[in-house]
Amino acid sequence: MKNLFILIILVVFLTSCKKSSVEPANSQSYFVEATVDGEKYIWRSDQGEASNKVDGPTNKGWFMVGADNNDEKINIGFVTIGGLDGKPKVLPISYGYFTKNRFEIYNTNVNLNGDMNIGSCTITKVNNYEVEGIFYYDAYNEKKEKISIINGRFKLKFY
Repeated sequence: MKNLFILIILVVFLTSCKKSSVEPANSQSYFVEATVDGEKYIWRSDQGEASNKVDGPTNKGWFMVGADNNDEKINIGFVTIGGLDGKPKVLPISYGYFTKNRFEIYNTNVNLNGDMNIGSCTITKVNNYEVEGIFYYDAYNEKKEKISIINGRFKLKFY
């Protein structure tokens, strides 16, 4: 009887134990999203739309995010000045773009308007497998019409 009681206690204990906080990444959870002139867009990596062009959490030269929707030709992306060092940090954006369709292309870079403060990317989480952050920037078309990319967020895995 004592053995049965111990067995029941062990079963209850083992089945109620918390799972490890390090679980395999789910590709459906990787994304890039942003609000562009009031309209929300989202690109998901499980649909082959969102990507991180950095191969690890300590790429010190630059950090790049890109996303595209192959059906609608809606693209977004940016490159930062400086890269990752394995820790959360703020990086200035040196180049950004948004393509609304094949004919409406907006971009910005430090040479385009002479301003070094065209946007920002804040790395909020980085580990050996993935990176998360927020971003914003303004971009312009050929007619110098501005669009604002705000509330940008991403969660992407390293490739």
